[in-house]
Amino acid sequence: METIKKALTLLLLTFAIAISTNCQTLHAIIFANTKCPGEKPGSTGIGPSVTCDYQRMKIEFETMASFLNYKKDFQWYEGSASNFCREKLEYALNNLSCSDDDIVIFYYSGHGGRSPQDTQDPFPWMQLVVDPYNTPWSAFQYFSLSQVLQRIKTKQPRLSIVLGDLCNSLSNAIPQKEIPEMKGATKMSKAPCDFYKDLFLKVKGSIIASSSKPGETSAACEDGGAFTICFTEALQIMVSNNMEPDWNMLLNGAKLRTSKITDGKQNPIFETHLQKISDLPITNSIEQGQQITQSENNSSIDEYLTAIGSSNTPIKERISLINTTLNKFFASPQAKTEVVGKDGKTIVGTKYASMYLNNLSITRNLVKVIAVNQSESSNGKLTYLKVHEMYQ
Repeated sequence: METIKKALTLLLLTFAIAISTNCQTLHAIIFANTKCPGEKPGSTGIGPSVTCDYQRMKIEFETMASFLNYKKDFQWYEGSASNFCREKLEYALNNLSCSDDDIVIFYYSGHGGRSPQDTQDPFPWMQLVVDPYNTPWSAFQYFSLSQVLQRIKTKQPRLSIVLGDLCNSLSNAIPQKEIPEMKGATKMSKAPCDFYKDLFLKVKGSIIASSSKPGETSAACEDGGAFTICFTEALQIMVSNNMEPDWNMLLNGAKLRTSKITDGKQNPIFETHLQKISDLPITNSIEQGQQITQSENNSSIDEYLTAIGSSNTPIKERISLINTTLNKFFASPQAKTEVVGKDGKTIVGTKYASMYLNNLSITRNLVKVIAVNQSESSNGKLTYLKVHEMYQ
């Protein structure tokens, strides 16, 4: 137990200086209807597609925070009816607290629509109910993307971003052009770090984007919503080709890709109100390891895995943490552990938990391990874990 305390304390001290000099925060809020059933009993609804969106965007937000070296304030609302609902949205927006150099990103994936009488606002309304087919209709279920943006702007962050992939119907799986950068671990080299910093830190204002224009439905594919897939792919294309960081170029690229793969049936819309900033906010260089903000008993599986894989942790402590992590989080050493690429679906490797942790303890240049998805036994221990790894 003493070695565990030393390891976690060391990581805390490693980041203490960074925290004291870098107070900017990336606030990310996700609402994803991952449990939405089909309209007919026993049929598959948009839930599996939304789950892909949810996992993909979790990885993307973690990537953003690491590249920007911002503190994280992440809120995920998915799954149960008590979590994916209007009340939780109101709670998240009411309790959002920002400084004037923070970034706020809101992302939604689920059902949505608009009133035929609404001709002024081109952006759709979210339907914040898990099962819209068996839930009595109520106007309280709905909340518009534009309202979300206005509520965020009242908190006065430097940059407000609202993205929505709102699906009203399912379509056949759409074939995707593979993007190699989406298949492996996230590599944190100087070029992508500079791209993310220029994209997020050299502007202030607001951005709102939705997956389809008024009157259109949005495709929910096997691998996720068409717009979410195209947005993340367009972002990675710009990064890998050293293109000029520009929000209008990025969103237009996502729009063109979405329109192309849906044969023109789905055409995203967006509005940007941005002002360039001449001087970048001061941030720190990339740090290996994980910020430990709580006591060891409350630390997450991500923090334990990152501590095991971090070069900042002495090798003896890394090895000592293996059994502690197995006993604390996993139902058995044979629990299945999958490592996936940045797209959240490409399987890089599959191992028993014990073997994965042993390999992690001798890895080099690890920055972070992100828990993407998991299954638990009746006692709350992990029987399955899906992770994504970030390396410098």
